[in-house]
Amino acid sequence: MDHSKALEKIKKCMRLAASSNPHEAAAAMRQARALMDKYRIEESDVALSDIQECASRSGSKNTPSQWEASLAGCVRRAYACEFLFMAGVGE
Repeated sequence: MDHSKALEKIKKCMRLAASSNPHEAAAAMRQARALMDKYRIEESDVALSDIQECASRSGSKNTPSQWEASLAGCVRRAYACEFLFMAGVGE
């Protein structure tokens, strides 16, 4: 098993660890901990593995139009993320 597959398996085990069945939850947590030890993966690595970066071209060259800035603000609030306008990127 490679690192990315181990990370996915750990995430599945962590979701199972939230089970209402205490025996199932404990077994899933033990399995997750064993995989984390074997592949040297930390809890922060698991949490950060879902972070993605997306890029999109803007219609403006330097300063974004009001509607683009408003739309980006709505997306930022809805997805609890950050955005960055950069001039000259993606040309």
